[in-house]
Amino acid sequence: MQCHSQDQLHRKRALDPQTSYIVRAAAGSGKTSLLIQRFLKLLAQVAEPEQIVAITFTKKAAAEMRQRIIVALERAYSGEEPKDGQDRQIYLLAKASVAQDQRQNWKLQDNPSRLNIQTIDALCARIICQAPVLSRCGSQLQIMQQTEVFYLLAAERSLMALEKTQSWTPTLIRLLQYLDNDLPRLRKLLADMLANRDQWLRHISSGKISRSALTRAFQNLVTVSLAKAISDIDSMGETDQLVQLLQHAAENLAGSDSPIVHCADLRSLPTDVQSLQCWEGIITLLFTKTDKWRKTVPIEIGFTKNDCMKTRMRKLLKKFSGNHALLQHLINIRDLAKIYAVSDLHDDWISEQHWQIIVALSKLLVITDAQLRTIFSEYGQIDFIGKQQAAFQALSHEQQPTELAFKLDYQFQHLLIDEFQDISISQCDLIEALIEGWSQGDGRSLFFVGDPMQSIYRFREAEVSLFLKIYQQQHFGQVMLYPLTLSCNFRSQSNLVNWVNLVFSSILPQQADIAFGAVDYSHVTTADSTLDVDVGLVAIHPLLQKNTQSSKDIYQQEAQQVGQLSKNLHKNFAQDSIAILATSRTQLSSIIQHLQQINIPCQSVEMQRLEDCYAVQDCLILTRGLLYLADRIAWLSILRAPWCGLILADMYKLVSDQPRAIVWELMQNQDILQTLSQHGQQQLAKLNNIFSKALANRQRVSLRRLVEMVWIELGGPATLRDPIDLQNVQTYFSLLQNHEHAGDISDFAVFNKAVEKLYGAVKTPRTNTDQVIQIMTIHKAKGLEFDHVIVAGLGRTGRSATAKLLIWQEQQQQDGVYELLVAPIKSSTEKEPLYSYLNKLEKRKNQYEQDRLLYVATTRARKQLHLFGATKLKDNKIQSPKAGSLLEKLWPVVSADYESILANLAIPAKQPKSESQKNKHQPCFRRHDSQWCLPVPPADVLWQKSSVIPIPKEAIEYKWASNNIRLIGIVVHQQLQQLAEQPKLPDLSYIQARKNLYAQALKQQGISHGDLVMTSQHVVTALSNTINDPRGQWLLLKHQEAKNEYALTGLGWENGEILNIRIDRTFIDQQGIRWIIDYKLSDHQGTDINQFLDQQQQRYRRQLEKYAWLMRLCEDRPIKLGLYFPFLQGWRAWDYIKET
Repeated sequence: MQCHSQDQLHRKRALDPQTSYIVRAAAGSGKTSLLIQRFLKLLAQVAEPEQIVAITFTKKAAAEMRQRIIVALERAYSGEEPKDGQDRQIYLLAKASVAQDQRQNWKLQDNPSRLNIQTIDALCARIICQAPVLSRCGSQLQIMQQTEVFYLLAAERSLMALEKTQSWTPTLIRLLQYLDNDLPRLRKLLADMLANRDQWLRHISSGKISRSALTRAFQNLVTVSLAKAISDIDSMGETDQLVQLLQHAAENLAGSDSPIVHCADLRSLPTDVQSLQCWEGIITLLFTKTDKWRKTVPIEIGFTKNDCMKTRMRKLLKKFSGNHALLQHLINIRDLAKIYAVSDLHDDWISEQHWQIIVALSKLLVITDAQLRTIFSEYGQIDFIGKQQAAFQALSHEQQPTELAFKLDYQFQHLLIDEFQDISISQCDLIEALIEGWSQGDGRSLFFVGDPMQSIYRFREAEVSLFLKIYQQQHFGQVMLYPLTLSCNFRSQSNLVNWVNLVFSSILPQQADIAFGAVDYSHVTTADSTLDVDVGLVAIHPLLQKNTQSSKDIYQQEAQQVGQLSKNLHKNFAQDSIAILATSRTQLSSIIQHLQQINIPCQSVEMQRLEDCYAVQDCLILTRGLLYLADRIAWLSILRAPWCGLILADMYKLVSDQPRAIVWELMQNQDILQTLSQHGQQQLAKLNNIFSKALANRQRVSLRRLVEMVWIELGGPATLRDPIDLQNVQTYFSLLQNHEHAGDISDFAVFNKAVEKLYGAVKTPRTNTDQVIQIMTIHKAKGLEFDHVIVAGLGRTGRSATAKLLIWQEQQQQDGVYELLVAPIKSSTEKEPLYSYLNKLEKRKNQYEQDRLLYVATTRARKQLHLFGATKLKDNKIQSPKAGSLLEKLWPVVSADYESILANLAIPAKQPKSESQKNKHQPCFRRHDSQWCLPVPPADVLWQKSSVIPIPKEAIEYKWASNNIRLIGIVVHQQLQQLAEQPKLPDLSYIQARKNLYAQALKQQGISHGDLVMTSQHVVTALSNTINDPRGQWLLLKHQEAKNEYALTGLGWENGEILNIRIDRTFIDQQGIRWIIDYKLSDHQGTDINQFLDQQQQRYRRQLEKYAWLMRLCEDRPIKLGLYFPFLQGWRAWDYIKET
């Protein structure tokens, strides 16, 4: 079967470089290949390769696209022309690009980095780097890995206003009273809001939220909702019929309390907000109490037994029953009517209390965002949202393009974006700011490609409605976009494609709805002509949970069946790729364990949480115990851990009489120790010896080193079951090192959160074949394809969403302006109908995304698709799947498969468990043998003098000084380097303004809190003296070949040793003389400063002459050496005379 001719026509049109397109490409249709073809087509015509920018959303996708383009170009350079198919098309386009490369002398073979293919994050970084002031970042910040940690810290700083009176303290008190003084809950809710601040911050910070604006937004929402319902009814030609039936029913119900009576004077379907009561009557006429179409016409809706209008009513209901879109519109109107019923839109429909809470939340959220930005500056890190916001600020100021925007507007001529359905609102704003100056027909082009049916990243702020809106409106900014559709599937075999068409044409909506993020199904054709029954197989594997089975039992049964199928597939299709997918890591854990038990080779990424590894748990409680002597749970856990294994009787004797005493002190109480068993006394004697030494060294060595040494001495490595456990423990120690400061952890709750986000390695059995079974979540599998796909856990549901502090809904009006509906979280005593409504809309959007998640899972397969899901069996009847599960969505298609196995299913009587079964899952208490001791360490290594002689400047420079002076020197060196690299030297006010930043840098180096004020002032003094001194200014000004912290390595100094050096600053002056400068933080309190400087010159002469000797190996020019003393504004310089 050949692809549809329209599909081929659209692929050809997409290569027109003069036209901009938005392409909707189904799964397996080759959308990335099309984007690559477009890129090569443009490359053959542009003046510079940098004029084309291709953007993706992941590093992996960017790397893959870059690699495929480079391979295509290499094949064109070599002349390896494919015979036919898509590869030949790419080859011909690459051939034209190579010809342009040769004409323009780009030398792409030697400079492939000129191909501008990057992630949107990399684009943001590029923009920020070019405009550090406009972006308000100052410098390039690293992307943080543990965002939740910083969000919690920002929330905590905002809440500190309860202890220190701040301008927002009354606001905070009001919010706490509203939330029943639940401070931890407020902290968590604030942190959660920061994760999607790009959606609400622009509304709150602009001050656009007002009572009148909220009322207007609600009214517009009602008007739009009514218009959609009326449009659906009109399209069916039933408007007059419905109005007549309503009038008839209202007349029969006159005097009753039915809402249908409000329709008595109806002449047409109403469209204003005040008519919601009337619409409640319409919905009552058509719906049951469970929000479903009526199947009968009862008397309570106004039709008597022999009513002649009853037949007309039945026909209307039958016609409406197949219109799912109308059903959803009417349900939405009913929910809006409930809000209207408890409000008074003619006056103020938002209660005073709720309005005050919205105002308070707006203020607190802005403050918390400011705290977060401060934390970013302190730690030199930023999250993706912050990076995107900074890039947007660099491109747009007060809704006007900046100079950088005009510069990039000139540099970029063609913009291509892959996976456009995954774009967020802030990213969309950024791209729009980037092309602000583009217009139709100016020679520049846009090319957006994506599949809205594969939009599954709402938790990352992806907004599929943006794709739907742009595709429908056919423009982006001032550029017209022509819509194209790719519907031919090159991936999956015909039976699979046909099954997907059958199933998802009923699961996905028939019509797109931009407001709710509902994506309509786009029918797919297949390029495969194979009709073999075994090719393109879709197999349903039903699981029925009997009354005698627990959820854990059925999960284990599913794991066993998946394991057996995996084993068979791996044996019968040794060269094929196999993947096991599920919606969450939890659903895959039992499957991974079973595959390991039966030695099936598998590979999984980020599946096993590090906190679930028992070895890491032991290290965590060891860390807590060493940090907090009063942490009773931690110390009891240490005593119970495998390295000690104290029996419960001994633990009871140790702590029972003194429930509030510190366990560590009880461990040293000889009277108590004598009451313990011999094993207990031996173990505690060993622990007392180890911990006494460790506690004496607290804050004298790094926390990571302290915990690791204690763990080793206790015999922690000997308790590990597998080498993988050691790898996981080392991962924990690395995390501990990153979070410690001066031998301590400032916030252990934040550290615990970071541990929760870490994932450990998974043991993989060795195999003789290259293929291993891939195990991943469906989200991870997006963009991948496999020969055989197993989707497990279809009958299970995920975690329910947590309540948000503030919930909002954006809606775009006809003029393009966004309006915001917002509601505060419900208190424990009051109901907030708008919050409930907006929350329901959010759930509806999530349900639509769950439909798309199932689509992504089923379209990963090339040859076979296997579906596993469990549902309950009660009284020998199959129950409907859990609400919200993927199996519930598939149920109309697969229920027959479940019924077919029920007849052959024997339900045995419940048998008592045998002793072996009872003991099967009993936890095994592990501990060292009582005779265990540390192994003898290996023999000492004989030390020999190394031939490499590094020159540790700091050791020479500060060996006489205190530790604080050494750390001050490090920070001053860093800041002098930054000053030298700035385009223009700042004034003294700049130095004074950054005093807090210097304090933070000193704190990170290890300066104690009590010394921060004094030491940061020393840094200010050193830097101020330097920029206020003509000599210091001359040293930091721009010079020829200027370098800072310049590292050199050379061979031959004194008996052929290797010399490693690092020069503070070096440059060539106007006379062509090379200067080598070394900063010295020496201070002098005496009277004869010149004599002191002369002594320093003699002291460091040999060091600088080594620098000069090594520099002379690189170039032959005169060299002068200089010592500069920032504290003294002192200077010593001399000529270097080459040694013989």
